[in-house]
This record gives sequence, C-alpha cells and structure tokens, in this order.
Amino acid sequence: MTTSELSRAVETIPAIYKDALVANIEQLESTRNINATRRAYLEMKQRVQHMGIAIPPSLRGFEAACGWSFKGVKALNNRIKLTGFAAPGMDVADFEIDKIWAANRLGIESPHAHWSALAYGPSFLVAMRGDQSKREPKALIRHLSPLNTTAIYNPLTRRNDSGLTINRGEGDSVKSLILYMEDVVVTGVADGHGGYVFTESKTLGHCPIYTLAFDATPDNPFGRSRISQAVMNITDKGIRTSLRMEVGAEFFAAPQRYLLGADESAFVGPNGEKKTGWDAIMGRLLSIARDEDGEIPTVGQFAQMSMQPHIEMMREIASEVAGELNLPVGTLGIIHDNPSSDAAMHTAYLDLNADAEGTHEPFGAAWVDVMRDAVVINGSGTFEDMELLSAKWRDPATPTKASASAAAVALVTAGILPPDSDVALEMVGFDQVTIDRITEHRRNAEAKARTQELINAARSLTGGGTTQAVPGGTAGADQAGATGSGRPVESAPAQ
Repeated sequence: MTTSELSRAVETIPAIYKDALVANIEQLESTRNINATRRAYLEMKQRVQHMGIAIPPSLRGFEAACGWSFKGVKALNNRIKLTGFAAPGMDVADFEIDKIWAANRLGIESPHAHWSALAYGPSFLVAMRGDQSKREPKALIRHLSPLNTTAIYNPLTRRNDSGLTINRGEGDSVKSLILYMEDVVVTGVADGHGGYVFTESKTLGHCPIYTLAFDATPDNPFGRSRISQAVMNITDKGIRTSLRMEVGAEFFAAPQRYLLGADESAFVGPNGEKKTGWDAIMGRLLSIARDEDGEIPTVGQFAQMSMQPHIEMMREIASEVAGELNLPVGTLGIIHDNPSSDAAMHTAYLDLNADAEGTHEPFGAAWVDVMRDAVVINGSGTFEDMELLSAKWRDPATPTKASASAAAVALVTAGILPPDSDVALEMVGFDQVTIDRITEHRRNAEAKARTQELINAARSLTGGGTTQAVPGGTAGADQAGATGSGRPVESAPAQ
C-alpha cells in the first residue's frame, strides 16, 4: 500500500474480503508507474534524457514531440471494430441485445475499451444494474481503465477471481473503491473523515469483471502494451534526433565565419562594449580596418554543414519503430520518391491486419461474457439461452466496396451463401443499421407477395383469374373489377 487512505480501507473492510483487497491493491500499485510512463508517451509528454554531447545547455529545455506511440495504438485500434453479436439458429433481437447495445452506445464505447487494452495491455469490462432514475440503462455495461482497475486472474477457470476499481478525486485522494468478488460486490465510499462506508450487493454467481487482454500469454495473462519498451527506447532516439536537427538547422541558417589578422577593435561596439557572437554572425555589413601593419584582415566562412545525415538517421529510426509496430513506414511521415502500388500497400498492411484479427478471439470472449451478464440483468434471457453467443467483427483488411461485392456475389453464385443471407450483406460492408433496413424491406416484400398469392388462390376457387401485383403492392386488375380475361365478374345467385 502506498497511501494511508488505502491502508485505512484495508483496516475497515469486513475481514472476509481483506485478503482479496490487499492482493488487488498491491497489483494495481505495482503497475501504476509503468502505466503512467506509457500514458506520457501516448500523450507525447515524456521527457527524454540527453547524452550531454550534441545539445548545448541553453537548448536542453527545448521541447520536441514524437507521436509514434499514439500512431501505433490508433492505427491498430482503427482496424478492430466490434459490429454486434450473433448466435446460430436464433435472432439476438429476441433477447433485446440490440436494445442493450443501443442503450450503452457500444458502437462508441467498445473502441474506447480496445484503445486502453492496446495502450496498456489489459482493459476491463463489467455489467451491473443501472440506476434508471438517473437515466442509466437497466443493464449497464462499463469499460474500466487499467489506470484505476485491476483483477486477479485464475488460469484454471480462465476467469478473474476478483477485481478492484479505485476512483480518485482531487489531489489523488481516494473517493471510493469497488471490490468485485464471485458472490458479492463490495463498494466503499470515503466518509470524509478518513474512514469508509461499505455496502454489499449480490452478483450473478460469478465475478462480474472481465479482461480485454492484448497479446496475452500464459506467463502474462494481462497482455502487453503496444507501447513496449522497444517502442519507448526508439521513440527517445527519434526525439533526440529531432532535437539535433533543430540545433543543426539553427547553425545551418547562421553559418560560421572566421576573421584572421583582425585587430581587437573589430569586436568592440561603438560604445566600447564587446559584440556578442550573434551580432558578429548576423551583421549585414562587416566593416574592418587595416591592422597595425597596414594589412587587410582575411575574412572567410566555414563550409556549410549538411542536414542530410539527420534526415537519413530519422528515416532509419522510423523504419525501426515501423517494424516494431507492424506499420508501413509511410504512415510515420516518411515519404518515398515512388508511390506504392495497390498490391504493395495491401502487402504492407498484412502484419497489422493479422494483429487486428488476433484480437477478435480474446476480445470477443470478454464481450460475450459481459453481454451475457447484461442480458440476464435486463431480464430478457438466461445464461443457457446465450451459450452459443459470439461477437461479430469487421474485416480489418477494409476491402473496397467493389472487391467485397465481387467476393459476395461469387459465394452466392457458387451456392455457398444463400442470396438473402445477412452474412452476404455483412461481407459487402453494410453496417447493422443498413442490414436491418434491407431485412425489413425484404419482409415487407414477402408479406405483399404472400398476400397476392392468397388473393390469386381465392379467385381461382371462385372461378376468377389470377392477378399480377403492380408496384406499390396493389392488384391493378382487381381495382378495375375484372377477371384475368378482362370480363366483369358476375356474382353467383344466392341459394
């Protein structure tokens, strides 16, 4: 523990929860410094240690920023897009998953959760009962940042045994904490006098906090950050190179000159004060008298330095970080003389697309677990109903509409996909709103067609002809009171 506030929480929490609270606090505090460092790199606020050779002391306070860490997280996050949920043989709308999605704005919130996982390694999700008097959804799905949340992972169950969220206020003071256990959630609120008021609420029979882990391994179940130690070191190198370029540009703009055989008076101003180096360099007119022997002093200029070595080094460093982040080097601002072809650009993004696809299974497992909890909390389904629920993801390769349509048509033509399948529409690239509109249009068209079939069947039973549906769903011949042959229909006499 690092603060007296957390120590006080450990002392006052019910004894049965003390061990879990201590374990979670220790784990959260152990990652606090490295997460703060990664956040500084993400926000381009990290200060770099200079070597003390090439940078003059007067310029060491000059700030240079490098956005490679931000670019590495953003580029991959843009290719990880959760589009919804599906299950074989069932419509998830029957369990109001679409309403839960809309109420929690998961189309907006899910990229935030993915962003945290890419930036820090883990990110966390939890479903709880919302306070509807405060306009919260009945089933509230929350994304929890690893900056204030952690969990204790159980490798046997592949779930978390417990978790903790610490909410801090001004001055880093602890306002409240939430301890997630298998059968209960314990909430402690600071009472303003150094103590806490604890309340308990029941869970659904398991720990309700789930982990989104990027690039997790058995040795590191909480994953690894895109802002790795290698990326941070390379970024430092890039910032130092950028700063050396700035210093070099100053000397490039003000070339060094030399003066041989000049009298000391050449470096003294009209009032007898010594001229500064800047005045001597930037003077537009150099007026120098002959020396004591009557000779004219020699004036010259040193050969101008080249900026090319700095530029080449920056290219090299950018290539290093591009390889570490699986990014095309062109996305880091390195311009090549010859533009890349479409095939070359596709190849350049293969590794990044593979990284995005690699997140679908582990991220999807957490999203499915939290959505199952939300459905049960919402009262629109049971865990048994959701056993085969799975997450749907957008293709990270982002193919063009033309190529996606061609692929879908080929699968439909080959009989692999039915022409009215939602999967075919997803392959084309339509979002869920457009797919729902197309589906509704199909239902209306099918209903009109069935109605027309019933009308035709009824006419055939009464001896009349069939009619053809016209645009708008009405039967043109029927409106004119005519049979299929064009003759008026006569009523049969009453028996």
